[in-house]
Amino acid sequence: MNLQFVLASTADALTLTGISKRSFDSDTEVGAVSKGGPPGYASVPFHTKMARAKSLYKLTGDGLIIGGAILFRDGERLNVGRIFVGPENFRKGYGLFMMQEIELLFPDVKEFTLDTPVWNVRTNSFYKKIGYREIRRDADFIYYVKRRTMNKTAGIQIKEERISAEEYIDFLKRTDLGSQYPKERFEERIRKLVKNVSISLIARNEAGLAVGALFGLTDYCYWLYVTDLGVDRDYERQGIASSLMKTAHELAGGEKDIAVYLIANENAVPFYEKIGMKKADDVMQYNHIEWTEWIV
Repeated sequence: MNLQFVLASTADALTLTGISKRSFDSDTEVGAVSKGGPPGYASVPFHTKMARAKSLYKLTGDGLIIGGAILFRDGERLNVGRIFVGPENFRKGYGLFMMQEIELLFPDVKEFTLDTPVWNVRTNSFYKKIGYREIRRDADFIYYVKRRTMNKTAGIQIKEERISAEEYIDFLKRTDLGSQYPKERFEERIRKLVKNVSISLIARNEAGLAVGALFGLTDYCYWLYVTDLGVDRDYERQGIASSLMKTAHELAGGEKDIAVYLIANENAVPFYEKIGMKKADDVMQYNHIEWTEWIV
């Protein structure tokens, strides 16, 4: 699908109002006590006003409007007033796409802010995963900020090395990988993990801090299964993950001999598609392990 995130016009206000209303009314499924939303969420005049102020944006897929956003710029700061897609398009990566496009559209903005209701487990989890940090909260809202980091990849070195369980756990706390492991016997199993993977790649900055990691299992003949791939939130979107994937593929035997498999978090699907991977239908699993969700 050809996705585009662009300024909306007043002619788009009616369609975007309908999508906004359905999106925010669905919050009853994630904690809202009744249907409702932020000011003007179901108002055509409000969205028309936002379009005239050039604060209203639309997400289109193959030319059809599937989502929107309201953005307010103040110098080097941008407030993400809201983003929304219809419930039928939840969990397809569109929210992540819009948030990434917002940063690309405003390259000179140094600070992005937003807020979301305390009770909304869906949005709070999403914003944390994409690098927003909580700065305060009140009885109703949690307020987040994301400060743009300068390119820090100078001096980054990727090496094949074994990392200690303690250092890897510290690394997990600085990434979005911290929710991918079950709570059961966590530290014991991490010690086994770092010891037994076939490929262990660590990216370090000039100070020696681990800022990226990739673990993989391979037979060095036909396949590579990537079990873990993560980057420190302060170093995301600077090519480290792509370099880790490329290096691991080469270590396993190269793309002419080795097929790569992995399980992708839905928010990471756009990244893997960008580097040429495709969803597969020929993978089977047998999974009866105990799994208590938590975040490291």
